[in-house]
Amino acid sequence: MVSQIINRERTYATATAPARRKLRVFIPYDGSKTAEATLEALRWAGLPDELEALIAVTQVWLPVSPYEITSAVSARRLKLLTSGLSSHVPALQDHEEQHVLSLEAERKLRHVFPEGLVKTEAIQDTAAMAQAILRKAKRWDAELIVLGSQISPSSKITDYAGPALKVAQDAHCSVRIARAPDRKTSSALQIVIALEESSFSGEVVKVVSERTWPSGTIANLVVMQRSGPRRIDNSEHVLNTWSDILRGTGLEVSIAVEDGQPEEVLLRRSRESSVNCVFVAPHFGRTDVRDGSGLSEVTNALILGAECSVEVVRASSSNEQHLKPAA
Repeated sequence: MVSQIINRERTYATATAPARRKLRVFIPYDGSKTAEATLEALRWAGLPDELEALIAVTQVWLPVSPYEITSAVSARRLKLLTSGLSSHVPALQDHEEQHVLSLEAERKLRHVFPEGLVKTEAIQDTAAMAQAILRKAKRWDAELIVLGSQISPSSKITDYAGPALKVAQDAHCSVRIARAPDRKTSSALQIVIALEESSFSGEVVKVVSERTWPSGTIANLVVMQRSGPRRIDNSEHVLNTWSDILRGTGLEVSIAVEDGQPEEVLLRRSRESSVNCVFVAPHFGRTDVRDGSGLSEVTNALILGAECSVEVVRASSSNEQHLKPAA
């Protein structure tokens, strides 16, 4: 595998950063360890302090093995019993559990985003939870869905991350598969932005540029180079323009052009120290996209196997002219 580093900058540019805006974030929460880790991982997602969040309290659905389901159900019952809010009436147990989990999730998210607007609702549909989440998120007009997922040992095995994969495939908006990073607080936060040399999309860069990142955060632009002649003559100009936009937000930027299988390159990147998230388009690596549905094999593999968070970026209706380089 060949990797050519084109440029690495650690100085801030003087370009004007895009205006910050609120973000409507939809978060399914079932009280499991995976769901709790999801809320904790949002500390490093670059989300705005004044986000608008809707926490949808669900039945247990994120764990996958019988043991994990039993453990999660027992944990929910224990939280209810120790909350002092249990009436010990069996018919009211589900309602009371949801109330306790709503209070818990709201408290945790407000601790991370004290200036945010946080609301909670319950999803009662237990037969098809992923579809219920997708319907609720769309009705609420969510811009980002955030949910947790375990890591699959293989891209051929979907049992570990099946619910998250289903949501990411069918969502109308961007989806973040949140995994708590194993990082030291003293190390600089790093994100990876997956780009293709032959079909650059400014939407992924746009999303990253609108976030609020800690000082010293490094944005690694990883460009997958296709075999054969270069299809875009001004590709270096495009990359430099987008790099300037990212630097204008205070990010430090590196650019690398990579050969090889995209899923292997990006999965390897996800294992690097301090990498918090890989930002990727739904159809990354595909050339036969006819509509906005589904995921490419590369994006699918990242959701299943990346050892950090993965954000699948779907285009919004907002204007992205400020990201389109001049011809």
